[in-house]
Amino acid sequence: MVLCLSENEKESLETWLDEHASGLKSPDVSLFKEYVIELLTSASDDHWFTDPNSFRKALVEHLAGLVENVHEFTNQLYDALKCKTYLTQQQTPFVLVMNVPLSKLHREEIRSNFEPFGAIQSCKVDLERRTLLIEYNNPSCAIRCTKTATTFFGNRFVKVELLEKPSQFEGTVLQLYGDSDSDQASLAGSSGSGVPGAQPSEVSVTPNVNPNILDPAGSLEIKSKFSKRVEEVQTLQQSLFEERQRKNKRYQEQLNDLLNSKERLLHVHQAMLEELATKIEQLSPEDDTLHAYAKEFADIVDSMSRLDIMPAEMVKQKIEKFALDNPSSSLMVRNARLQKMRSKRNRKASALKRRTKRKK
Repeated sequence: MVLCLSENEKESLETWLDEHASGLKSPDVSLFKEYVIELLTSASDDHWFTDPNSFRKALVEHLAGLVENVHEFTNQLYDALKCKTYLTQQQTPFVLVMNVPLSKLHREEIRSNFEPFGAIQSCKVDLERRTLLIEYNNPSCAIRCTKTATTFFGNRFVKVELLEKPSQFEGTVLQLYGDSDSDQASLAGSSGSGVPGAQPSEVSVTPNVNPNILDPAGSLEIKSKFSKRVEEVQTLQQSLFEERQRKNKRYQEQLNDLLNSKERLLHVHQAMLEELATKIEQLSPEDDTLHAYAKEFADIVDSMSRLDIMPAEMVKQKIEKFALDNPSSSLMVRNARLQKMRSKRNRKASALKRRTKRKK
């Protein structure tokens, strides 16, 4: 099972664990929370979520001895994860946008990407961190924005998430609407929560923004070089991603060709064995050529072994290929990586249990 959690979701789950850890035998709640989240987000071949009973059974095995009523805790955790009741109801109109290319930090691009989800109340920008803080008129607009499958600014590295505490965002107000043709001139000073109200002419700079960046006359060349470098890095990342995809595709094609060839060879050897069996059945009791057929049988088996097409090996290879083609299947396949992750979880569980025994 792989449970993908954002940072906000992890914080919400930790809060839920705090509230439901009253039966915890160990006083180290932080280590327990870390262990549970590691257990849920680590790669595993158990595929718990495909079957509630398997999920509960696997959790009971991992958490036995750590909580007083492990079955009740496991049922509550499963229900919370399935229905996402552990998530706090984030009624916030603020959306944090990260990894924005500098070349896209102007009014037209921002409006075209975020206005489709609702009216924008205000916008703040942090040029150094390449982040935006979008405030919508309604929290439902922010939720639609974060739940969409849209690729913002045509860049798959741009991420969006809800922000409950906008006061933590430091940046300058960007006036998205007005008569000014210059995006740089629309950067009005504000170090607060991003509430609109400052006039475009009132320019002040937050401590984390270099004043030269806001000076169109002195920073165009610096910004151009930096934007070019950012685009080069993003292009390189995209190229590496595409190259990995191509290698994976080539590997899958080669694996398919290899298995197909082995299957054809296996069918040929099976036909030879069937023909040999027919010859042996037709032998008369006084025929003394059985030893010759025995040698022929041994040669066929030796050939199958050398070609690695013995039935047991072929079944093993097909199971491994099935696991590659269907990673979400409930079929259990052991490999070194899964064993390593399981060993890491077991070490954390052992540490928790030792602390529990010492406290007793």
